[in-house]
Amino acid sequence: MIYTFARVGAVLQVNVGDYFSQGSRGWVRLHEKGGKKHEAPCVPKLEAYLDAYIAAAGTPLRAQQIFMTGVMMKRRSTSTRK
Repeated sequence: MIYTFARVGAVLQVNVGDYFSQGSRGWVRLHEKGGKKHEAPCVPKLEAYLDAYIAAAGTPLRAQQIFMTGVMMKRRSTSTRK
């Protein structure tokens, strides 16, 4: 998410519902420190990356985080083994 110049923590909190279209452009809603929300337009390359990433992940829930950390992925894989 270098294209938005966002903090790593803000990027890791982005949910699927935080990536949206407004007009002909994609936007990302970032959750910054102190509960502030910041909306940033996506450059075409970022839109293409996010569209491909979300499509490859299937159809995740809107509240699900886009970028899973290693801990989240480990929890997810152990919970599906039951």
